[in-house]
Amino acid sequence: MTNNESIEFLYDLAKKNSIEIEVIQISGKSNSVSFLEKKLEEISIGEDFSLGVRLVKDQKEVFFSSETSKKEDLEKLFNQQAEALQFAKANENILLNDKIESSGDIEAYFPEQINSDQKVERTKELEELLWACDENLKKVRNTSFSESYSNVSLYNKLGDSNSYQKSYYSLSSELLGEKDGKRASGHFSFTTHDYDDMITNEMFVDRIKKHSLGLLGAKSPETGDYPIVFERKAFASLLSLLLPMLNADTVDQGFSLFDKKQGEKIASGLLHIENDPSYYKGLGRKPFDGEGNPTKKHCIIQDGVLNSFFSNNEYSKKLGIENTHTASRSGNGRVGISPSNIIVRSGTLATTAIKAMKPSLIEIVRLNGLHAGFNSVTGDFSFQAEGFLYDFGNLVNPLQDFLVAGNIKDILMGIEDLGANVIDNGGSIICPDVLISSLKIIGS
Repeated sequence: MTNNESIEFLYDLAKKNSIEIEVIQISGKSNSVSFLEKKLEEISIGEDFSLGVRLVKDQKEVFFSSETSKKEDLEKLFNQQAEALQFAKANENILLNDKIESSGDIEAYFPEQINSDQKVERTKELEELLWACDENLKKVRNTSFSESYSNVSLYNKLGDSNSYQKSYYSLSSELLGEKDGKRASGHFSFTTHDYDDMITNEMFVDRIKKHSLGLLGAKSPETGDYPIVFERKAFASLLSLLLPMLNADTVDQGFSLFDKKQGEKIASGLLHIENDPSYYKGLGRKPFDGEGNPTKKHCIIQDGVLNSFFSNNEYSKKLGIENTHTASRSGNGRVGISPSNIIVRSGTLATTAIKAMKPSLIEIVRLNGLHAGFNSVTGDFSFQAEGFLYDFGNLVNPLQDFLVAGNIKDILMGIEDLGANVIDNGGSIICPDVLISSLKIIGS
């Protein structure tokens, strides 16, 4: 069957069984170019397809997914789940939309901006620049350029649909360096919807060098309390741990530190975070959420005060809170909650000026073991980290083999300043460098 025929078939099955359904269809194409040892290693092309089906009857729901549109496979899966519905637990807060609304023209699709020869040439040039970037370089690994397209179509309980498309362009590589018998390595990647927004090869080299070869000769700092600057990518990693605590389902299940904190100050007054699905460079751009509600911009933390929790149809109804239209949905998963683009408001000083104000300041550029080192119930953390020691803005030496430890609340309340420049991370969390007044460093 064609994709359209498979959708019609599923709705016919649902009607015959007096079941309401909601379907998400995700399809995509991808291609990539990779170099190894200055030679073209591989050109790959791929396609993917998935259907995610939600069945609802008598306030009970089940889900199934399929990577095929074959009639016999879909019928078997549907019948199995239709039978499983009778064993599901009723949930009075289940709500299926009878329409799909778009928030407007949110463009994230910029296809075919670079041809095959240009991809190969761009990647080859980057590979050559990386090999020539430093005398201490020993290895360049997996330099690649990838391009992909995805189409998301959502069908409501009436069978009406809406869709959006996205394009992705990505550069990535990894460097390994050695100096005086010691090694350092680092990976860097950058992804954007619009190829015209891709960073230059020269900028790519500068960034990956700092996070790899820049750490050659690194020492372990002395244990103590230090003012800390989290470079924007490192701070984005911390936010990726914080954000699930602001989801209404996490709050309802009793796993959030911020339960009953709505309207209270949970962070420094300098922290202002918005969810903005229309942000031009954010990878989370989309016109409607996983339940067909129009996405909308809203402030989650305003001047340190928790305004709201991210929610969807079910939890806005259950908890009696605003529906932030942040339902998430993939082709093979249940309905969840997830923001689109997180934007952290920048400060007024350049990061160099912030560093110049502090003695013995540590800039952290990379955090390792994030999930293993984080207790989501208590907020306590201890992460392996890498970075640089500064003294009133002057670089003292690179740092490795140390831990940064504390509680996520310490970080939120300890924000002393934010950098003025927000350079797009090539992701969906956009933030500046962030100065924390003091955190515990465990080193030598």
